[in-house]
Amino acid sequence: MEETEDLKSTGKFAVKEEGKKPVLGFIAIAAVFLVVGILAGGFLVPQAGLATLPSTSGNANAGNSSAVADKTIKYLNDNFFSAQGVEAKLSSVTEEFGMYNVAFDVYKGTEKQGSMSVYASKDGKEALVASQVLELDTPVTQPAQTGQQFSYEGVAKPDTPLLEAFIVSNCPFGLQMQRLLAPVATGLAQNIKVRYLGSIVNGKITSMHGDAEAQENLRQICIREEQSDKYWAYVAEYIKAGNVDSALSVAGIDKISLDSCMADPQKGLKYAQADFDRVTELTAKFAKDYSVTQEISFPSPAVVLNSETTLEFSSQGNYYSPSEEFAYAAAKGVTYNARSAENVKNLLCDGFNTMPAACSAKLSEEQAATSFSEQYSGGSSTGGSCGS
Repeated sequence: MEETEDLKSTGKFAVKEEGKKPVLGFIAIAAVFLVVGILAGGFLVPQAGLATLPSTSGNANAGNSSAVADKTIKYLNDNFFSAQGVEAKLSSVTEEFGMYNVAFDVYKGTEKQGSMSVYASKDGKEALVASQVLELDTPVTQPAQTGQQFSYEGVAKPDTPLLEAFIVSNCPFGLQMQRLLAPVATGLAQNIKVRYLGSIVNGKITSMHGDAEAQENLRQICIREEQSDKYWAYVAEYIKAGNVDSALSVAGIDKISLDSCMADPQKGLKYAQADFDRVTELTAKFAKDYSVTQEISFPSPAVVLNSETTLEFSSQGNYYSPSEEFAYAAAKGVTYNARSAENVKNLLCDGFNTMPAACSAKLSEEQAATSFSEQYSGGSSTGGSCGS
């Protein structure tokens, strides 16, 4: 997997299709995972990341910016939201990077469901979401629906459900996923497995952000497999500052055993290969389930419950629609925030035939912080992913 900008997507599975602009990419990328005010560095201008451009943030020209913002909101409602029973309402517009940052809230009736932001060109002709461009004068032609439709009641419910979270260890959003899973694991550790993305090339583990990350992936895999009772203690300390020595000490890791695992190809690399093979298995399964012919790739993080797709994958045109995401929040009676411990706990607990007592524990509904952080929440919290 090649390294890409960390905020390339919002935790969805990416679907690659050469030579085309997937029109439903907006649905995948501009979902309510994105929090207004955090997005300025998150989108990618084709051929150049925004992070490389000088900021020209400031108050936009009131007349033109208002007209462009209104046009953008109308386009989104006409082409995406209205048919799904929700409505976008403008909250603010500012000038950033030579474009208008159009921020808006999404409502279902009078109830606010989430906040989003997109960039629009100053001439009002295009809106930019990640590396994809929506032409505001051209209505979107919705493709015929393919594959099964997601049903909250239709998720398989084995006696022992399993939530698998796929990450890389130094991805800001992989760290976010581990941070929100840690409190869930307090009572449900046996139902959670964090797996790692990467590959083995010439007998060496690789990862999207280089060798240091690959070695940390391997370290965490060995702890998970051979000192599993200490895995979450290690993770809980590591995600604070990335201090390996401190995390090993706090968790009480047997370093001799760990070093042996990491150095032995029949241990560490074998465990890692099982994770990579699991990705291959699931991508084949999802491609079949959803009649997807394009290449499917996992970002960090990606979440799978009971070997079935979750809100991290698509059921309509290869992407989840916002209405499905909002419906999940409505069905669970929660404020929509997919990257919170409470929501992920609820997702896992939906997979039980009979919910254990741990499912009744009330966890934080705040969005978990990204990157290394001493705190559960705060800072630049958002719902992006490290692309694959």
